[in-house]
Amino acid sequence: MAEVRGLSSLIAKLNATEAQIKEAARICVQRTAQKAAADAQKLAPHGKFSQAGSGGNASLSGSISHKVEAQGGAFVGIVQSNAPHAAYVEF
Repeated sequence: MAEVRGLSSLIAKLNATEAQIKEAARICVQRTAQKAAADAQKLAPHGKFSQAGSGGNASLSGSISHKVEAQGGAFVGIVQSNAPHAAYVEF
């Protein structure tokens, strides 16, 4: 019967590669969400009209944030704002 040398080592490397690919994918989604949030902050209006209902304490651009979530085996980048007027400025 034939013997395959190094099979255990190959399987271990393939298993490690899967984890490395998942981590690389997470990093890519993280960087993309971070870039999208930075772009949204640059495009958001600045000045007195960007602070609707905030009493001058917060700006729309300052309320934009990002995060990455694992959902069903995939990574999802989310860019969001907690400013109540954000949806109106978007459209």
